[in-house]
Amino acid sequence: MAYKLVQRLYELAGRPGEAAQFLDLVALGIVADVAEQVNDARYLLQLGLEQLRRTERIGLKALMHNARLNPATVDAEAIGFQLGPRMNALGRLDDATVAVELLTTQDAIRAGQLAAQMERLNNERRRLTSQITQMAFDILDRQPHLLDFNALVLAHPRWHAGIVGIVASRLVEEFGKPTVLLLNPPGEPARGSARSTPNVDIGAAIAGCAPLLLSFGGHPGAAGVSLEADKIDAFRRELSRQVEQHRRDAGPDGLAIDAELRLADLSLDLAEQIQRLAPFGNGNPAPVFMSRRLAVVDDIRLGRDGTHRRLVLQDEAENKQPLIWFRGADEELPRGPIDIAYTMGINEFRGERNLQLTYKAIRPAEREILQVAPAPAPAPMGPGFPVHDLRGQDVDPASLPGPGEAFWYAEGVQLRQVDYHSRLEAREAAAGRPLVLWSAPPSSEVLAWLLETLEPSEVYLVARDTGDAVLEAVLKHVAGMCKHALNRGNRVALDRAAARIGVTEGVVRYSLLWLEESGLIHLAEWEAGDVVRIAPGRAGQRNDEERQLLRQKLAELVSEVRAYRRFFQRARVSDLFP
Repeated sequence: MAYKLVQRLYELAGRPGEAAQFLDLVALGIVADVAEQVNDARYLLQLGLEQLRRTERIGLKALMHNARLNPATVDAEAIGFQLGPRMNALGRLDDATVAVELLTTQDAIRAGQLAAQMERLNNERRRLTSQITQMAFDILDRQPHLLDFNALVLAHPRWHAGIVGIVASRLVEEFGKPTVLLLNPPGEPARGSARSTPNVDIGAAIAGCAPLLLSFGGHPGAAGVSLEADKIDAFRRELSRQVEQHRRDAGPDGLAIDAELRLADLSLDLAEQIQRLAPFGNGNPAPVFMSRRLAVVDDIRLGRDGTHRRLVLQDEAENKQPLIWFRGADEELPRGPIDIAYTMGINEFRGERNLQLTYKAIRPAEREILQVAPAPAPAPMGPGFPVHDLRGQDVDPASLPGPGEAFWYAEGVQLRQVDYHSRLEAREAAAGRPLVLWSAPPSSEVLAWLLETLEPSEVYLVARDTGDAVLEAVLKHVAGMCKHALNRGNRVALDRAAARIGVTEGVVRYSLLWLEESGLIHLAEWEAGDVVRIAPGRAGQRNDEERQLLRQKLAELVSEVRAYRRFFQRARVSDLFP
């Protein structure tokens, strides 16, 4: 936007074309700010890289010299991993206005001093990033239950405000979930940064926690936040719920592979052809390739502190190829042959140009299975009843057949607009009436049972997410039911508890087992009809290993409920009612 304004001002001054002198700065801004490289931005980046390679800015030349970059071959990757971090280190650890002086000075000595200052700060940034990353992992080692939430929220009084965003991004890569890192000095509000995965709008999720916050702001990929320190635990729980509400369909899980190659297919010429698609970045990611059934014949550590790795890969024909694995020193390699995904680039060092593979993902080798496509299946017959698909629409409950005319399925703890109507009521309901699926069922088995029991004449598909499928919230609800039961008959019916929360009976069963193992209740006797008689817990009888196993199983079951609800809300009608 700034460049377009400058360009127009030069045109109005009768000096069209002179704005091109700023294109090198445009390239820096587009890449360092992770702007989407599409349309005009991509075109300006291409022009800007050409300008950067022949820049006359003394400060940029000094910065490239310190980064050991050849100006003639600098590309978007060099900006993203070399120039950008050095300039950003100023704003993170010192005064960002120094960068303006670096870009505008005509004094070579001063430029060298400023570039050296950036180099020192960048090294300090690296040290702090490594330190805070390790501290975050230490917290998770001591409190592994924090990984059970949909978002990772960690806090420490001595973290640096300018570094937590970098570390949050690394934790997102490591654990695949949105992450918020907070610094909470004693007596001060906690403040920090959030980073997200592609399928979660973290800005909107944090906005949903507004009643707990002092300030917040951001966009789908990143956000900033501040809150009172005593509200961090409540914020963690609420953010976990909000993340579930603000998930976006980012396609199937896993890494998209653009092509499968043999090691014999790899060459510098192929890498040069791929580079014609550059610059790569946000909006134009580098192609990802895969090679199967390779052996690791050499494995050495690289970098000042040995955090990077260089693998030499070999196929069954004994073709060899090195691969760089950044920050992979501590990762455990699978035993035996591997399949590996990578990007392909060119490494230039001391005048030599070589093919360089960069790690993306690894797994134990899988054998290729030749699948013969079956004969086309006959066209599906359909559900045999009309389906009114109202998902994603603003539906007024009054516009639907009322409970007197239809069977309503509306259960869970977040109904808000409508009254509770449990799946259990279907046992006594008349068959052949309309079915209103106000809530998204927790499993395909619950849906199939409703359809078989009710034999509906038509279905109104609203599919709101009214259940609470967050692990901590589920445990809290089940514990509350147990407390109530201890005062009234000492019995918990699994089907009624599951319907009240909007989950499966398996979730309730494992919640009860975990509560017993935690010493909070005692499961005295299982009775007919999946009813359990409970008693107060037995203090001192905790098995932490068993608790952890139960919690892991429960987390899997809760995750399955969330996954099915997402499927139910997005799938084709023909896939829901075959």
